[in-house]
This record gives sequence, C-alpha cells and structure tokens, in this order.
Amino acid sequence: MINKSTIYSMTLIIFLGLLVYINSLNNPFIWDDEALISDNYLIKDLKYVGKIFKTNLTFASGNPTLFYRPMQNLTYLLDYYIFGLRPWGFRVTNIILHILNAILVYFIIFEFTHKEKISFFVSTLFVVHPINTEAVTYISGRADPLMGLFLLIAFLSYIKYRISKTSIFYLVSLISFILGILSKELAVIFPLVILVYELYLLKIENKRFRLSLFNMVPFLIFSLGYIILRLNSIKGYFTNLKYPLPTRILVFITNIPNYLRILFMPEALHMGRSVVLFKWEDFLRPSVFFSVSLIVLIMAGTILSYKKKNFFIAFWISWFFIFLLPQSGLFPINAFFAEHFIYLSSVGFFAVFCYFLIKYLPRPSSKYNTAWGKGRGLPKVAGIIIFVVLLLFYGFKTIQRNYEWKNPVKFYESLVKRSPFSFAGYNNLGIVYADLGFLDKAQDAFKKAIIVGLGPESWEAHINRAKVFYKKGKVGEAINQCLAILKENPNLLYGHTVLGGIYADEKMYFQAITEFNTAIKLHPEVPGIYNSLGLVYRQMKDYDLAIGEFKKAIALDRKNENSYNNLGLVYKDKAQYQLAIDNYFKALKINRNLAQTHSNLGVVYGLLQRFNDAETEFKQAIKLKPDYVEAYFNLGSLYWQAGRPGEAKISWQEVLRLEPENKLASEWLHKLEK
Repeated sequence: MINKSTIYSMTLIIFLGLLVYINSLNNPFIWDDEALISDNYLIKDLKYVGKIFKTNLTFASGNPTLFYRPMQNLTYLLDYYIFGLRPWGFRVTNIILHILNAILVYFIIFEFTHKEKISFFVSTLFVVHPINTEAVTYISGRADPLMGLFLLIAFLSYIKYRISKTSIFYLVSLISFILGILSKELAVIFPLVILVYELYLLKIENKRFRLSLFNMVPFLIFSLGYIILRLNSIKGYFTNLKYPLPTRILVFITNIPNYLRILFMPEALHMGRSVVLFKWEDFLRPSVFFSVSLIVLIMAGTILSYKKKNFFIAFWISWFFIFLLPQSGLFPINAFFAEHFIYLSSVGFFAVFCYFLIKYLPRPSSKYNTAWGKGRGLPKVAGIIIFVVLLLFYGFKTIQRNYEWKNPVKFYESLVKRSPFSFAGYNNLGIVYADLGFLDKAQDAFKKAIIVGLGPESWEAHINRAKVFYKKGKVGEAINQCLAILKENPNLLYGHTVLGGIYADEKMYFQAITEFNTAIKLHPEVPGIYNSLGLVYRQMKDYDLAIGEFKKAIALDRKNENSYNNLGLVYKDKAQYQLAIDNYFKALKINRNLAQTHSNLGVVYGLLQRFNDAETEFKQAIKLKPDYVEAYFNLGSLYWQAGRPGEAKISWQEVLRLEPENKLASEWLHKLEK
C-alpha cells in the first residue's frame, strides 16, 4: 500500500535523479551514438520495425555485431519520432528509464524488508551513483537501463505472484522477462534469480523444492527460445575465444575487487578499461591471491547467511554475482571489464551495504532502534549523516562525470591516459582530431590504435589513417593504405567506401564506381553508399543514373535529408527547377537547420530571378553557419546580379576574410573596383 511516506520517497528519488543528470542533456552524440542513432536508418521509418527484429543492433551501419537488441532500436525509433535527431531527447529517455528503475528497486527492497528506510537508502544510492553514467549519460548504453526496467518489473511481479498466487502477476513477469532478453543478452540469466528466490522461499514456506522449481520452467523455455532466435537472426553468434579458460577465470576473479572499489569509491571512471591477463602460474601473485581470498570469504559469508536464515544478505550477494556472470569475461563478449556491466549488479551491492550501514556498523554500548528493529547499530543520526554524505559525494561525482562526456576531445584524451591500451579510445580520439583539422595529432592517435589493436580490430584504424593521408595531400599513400587493407580483408565495407570516396574526389570515376558497387554487393541496404555513387554519376554529368541512385537511397531511408538535397542538386543541373525546389523542401522538412540546403535553394531562386527569396535563403544559411564561404559568395553574386554592387562588395570581402586565398572572390572584387 502506497502511503504519504512512500510518495515522499518517490518524489525525492525522482528529484535526485533529475538533479544529477540534468547537466547531461546538452551533451553531444559520442562514441557509438553516430552509428546507432544518427546513421541508423532503421529508426527513422516505421516500415523497418520488422527488420529491427531480424537484424543485429548495428546492422544499418554496415558493420554488424553480435548484439541482438531489437527493443533498444525500437526505443530509438520512438525517440526519433518525438525528438528528431536532438541528443537531449534521447538522453531524456535514458534518464526516465533510470529513475523508473530506482523506483522499482525501492519497491523490491520493501517486499523483502517491509522497511521504508532501507528501501529509500538503496534506491537513492542507485539513482545517484556515478558508475551508472556509462548506462545513462551515454545514449548508446541504453541497453542496460532498458533491460533493467523489464527485469525489475519481472522480478517484482514474480514476488507479487508468489505472495498472492494471482496468475496475472506471473504473466506480467514472464512477458517482462521476454522484453528484457530482447533488450540485452544478459537478461537470459534471469531464471537464476528466480531459482535463488525460490531457495529463499523454501526456507520460509517449508515446501518441497520440486514444486517451487515448476515456476521456473516457462522462464527456462523462453531462455532457450532466445538462443534459437539468436542463431537464426545473427550469423556468427559463437565467436572464437581468444584467451584460454584459466586466463578468463582469473580475470573474472581479479575484477571483483576492482568493481567493489569503484562502487564504494568511484574515482577515475572511464570507458575502454584494460585488464591484466593472468595465467595459472600467477595464482600466488598478491593481487590474484587477494582476489581469490576475497571471493572465498564472500561465498562463505553468503552460505553462512543462508544457513542462519539471513536471507536478505544471501539473496543480494547472489544477485550481484548472477548479473555479473554473463559479463565476467568467462563468455565471448567484447570486453573483460566495463562500468555498465554492473548496472543491475550494483543493486545487490547497495542492498548489502545499506543493511550493514543500518545494523552492523560500529557498536556503541547501548542498543538503538534500527530499520530492522532493536539491535546493536549506529545511532540514528550517525547513520543518516553517513548516508547523506555518501549521497552528496556520489551525486557530485555523477554531475562531474557528466561534464566529462560533454567534450569529446577531453573525454577521449582522458580515456587513453587512464587506459593506454584502449583501441577504441585512440581510434575515436583520432576521428575527433581529424574532424577538427588536427591532422598530425589524428595520425599519431591512429598509429597508437593500430599498435594496441588486435588483428581485424586494427583495420578500421588503418583506413582512418588513410583518410588523414588524403587530407594531408598524400593521395598515393592514402590509396595504397586502403588497397593493402582490402587485400587482407576484401569484405571490409568501410575500406571500400573510403577508397571510393578518394577515387571520386580525384576524378577517378570508374575506380570509384567499382568500389561503391563492391560495397553495395557486400551490404545492399546501406543508403549512404547509393548517395555516394549518385554523387559520382553527377560529377560525370550522367544525371539519370545519379537520380536513380539517390532514389534508391530514399527508398531505403525516407528520412535522410542528404538524399533529398543531392536529388535537388541533380534536378538543378538538369534545369528542372521546381523538382529541385520540391526536394530541397523535403530535406528542410526533415532538418530545417541544413545550411547547405538553404544555400542550394537560394541558388535555384536566383536562377528563377526570385531575388528576395534567394536573399532570404542565403542569409538563413549564413545564420546557421556563420563561416559558410559558399553562401557569402553566392549572396554577393546575387547582389551583383540584382544591381546592388555595394552589398556585393561587402559579401565578397567577407569571403576573403574567411578564406583569403579565394580566387573567385578576389577576381570579382577586382572587377567591381574597375
């Protein structure tokens, strides 16, 4: 029953969740956000809902992974229809999911203890802890809070079912579990949570264990069904394990103290963490021996707690390890250690921590009332002070961590400093440097990524390095680098598209067409490839073929503004001005902040002698992009054509201010002065 105290607790949980994450709303897309959101055509049209359930998470990028998470893409699709491509909208959804999970944690803990204080303590520490920023602030980390929502609903509903014997709760639990495994693979472990809970109830209810096990059967069936679905939907689910089992076991064991450390003292948080790969002969190393001893003590404490009927401790320690197990490194996944791996496991840590905070910390001589009744524990005020200090500390660290995600350069520089063997860290840092024009820094970052990369992982960095060579004018080196990698891996889509782009820029059109057609054969459902091929045909003045390619891109992704913009360019070239205008309008309907499209529209209006409309579009382009040289030049040409030489002079002077070597602007200013 929800009373006033519960409502106050819910209000505080919501307030704290918003307070610590509100400063993340203006953060940009980062890391995998571009591939999963910006470039993901599957989330931009409802017609792809079926395909979302048939393909892996990154299918639209042309770089398939082993992650089958259709619910994650479905929520992105919903976000896109509400917010467009505004990062803050996607991040709002993550924050809402996280706060809902904290509320569910409150009610689950309450079902175990029937005490509001412990429920509030656990849920608020969970909602503000900075370790969860990797799952909340990072939009692509949504799989964890989304899966968490469904599994927490599933578990709470199962508890309600076992208490009330009402079948509707069991049905809700089962459905939520299914949605959970469609959100993230980790959810397949949930039947073990049911098993441990049944062990908990076995002691209380004193019934035969086989009767309790019957409740698990449907969950196990759906877990098996999930595995079959994975095998049918994604090729290559089972990957070769690069490291021997003893190494993976020792990595898991030595990771436990590190997870506990950053949960208690969350300092130097970062993605792309590196781990030490131990062998059996390293067993007596102090760090390994300490880790093994710690786990033995924890397991012994769990068993002892269960035997002494302290089921709360036994259950929540088990919860911590159950949800960590699939991401422990024992199984073939993409990393050994990550902060978001313990998103749900952390609930177990906070539950046990708060239990000891309230009941078992330093014992004064007299007895005090605690959340568990009378017993030896901290005075009420002291316990609350410790809790508030931790809440403030964790909340401050979360706000601080959100700021680190705001600046991609600082984010990646900090990451590689803390994790010097992170391939993704160096590779992403190089991409950011290259986009900002820091080509030497970019080249150095890609070189380091290649050094720390493992085999196929380094191919992307090689191609990125080739792009830097090209930007530095080293055309031959760029082409040779791409050809060398493609010889090693002929099916590397990224290599073919980059090489095709270089050939197109160098007017080596037939070679460009060959590369783009090869890319299409490899992955025929990536709209961007058709766009690139269409641009080549436009450069060759083969306008009908160009139109055909752009229309293919639009058929795949009707929400891609670039396809409509490019189609408008071709219709302008063919002097079909109304069709050009129509397509520019379609592009601007999708994204009204496209400076290039406004400028292109201004050009067409100028050709139609609609000078006022053209002036409006050029000025809008400049407003959106104040350093847009082409828009200033076009505006000057418009003023010249309209017989307004003074204004033309001002516009062309602005071109030279932004680009002093611009020959066209210099020539026109020279003519104007004569």
